[in-house]
Amino acid sequence: EIHTKIDYSAIFGVIPFIYIQFCVAAKYLTMMALNLPRPLISNLNLCRRTLSDQSRYQFLQHSKLPTYYFQKSLPRLPIPKIKLTASRFLSAVQPILDQKEYDRTVRILSDFVTGDGIKLQALLQNYDNLNSHTSYISEPCSDNNDNKKMGIQMVDR
Repeated sequence: EIHTKIDYSAIFGVIPFIYIQFCVAAKYLTMMALNLPRPLISNLNLCRRTLSDQSRYQFLQHSKLPTYYFQKSLPRLPIPKIKLTASRFLSAVQPILDQKEYDRTVRILSDFVTGDGIKLQALLQNYDNLNSHTSYISEPCSDNNDNKKMGIQMVDR
């Protein structure tokens, strides 16, 4: 096992964002695949948030103000264009990939952007429209941070 020292400052701004975009899209796809009616989906989310706010999301300290107390007063984040996200991702991984790996990554990413990426972007937009009370990124960010147990590790293949 070889641990490599790499400056992740550029990557940390992009990779978690891509992860969150796809988590939101996957959640929406699952709900739609089960053919749940929209009111039921909303009720399931509400039940989950109610239970979560009382225990899981307040695990560090019990506060007088719930986690999402100021959520409605915050501006909603715009959903970035998929091509811009892909471009940022390529800029972030270029310093750590050799030319062959980088070229392969460009090909795979370009196939994704012109194929499944368009569908996922539309699903993410629909998810955002259904949750007009908050930004699309809020819940997945909380879930990701609360469930994080270990950082990124580099292992020689």
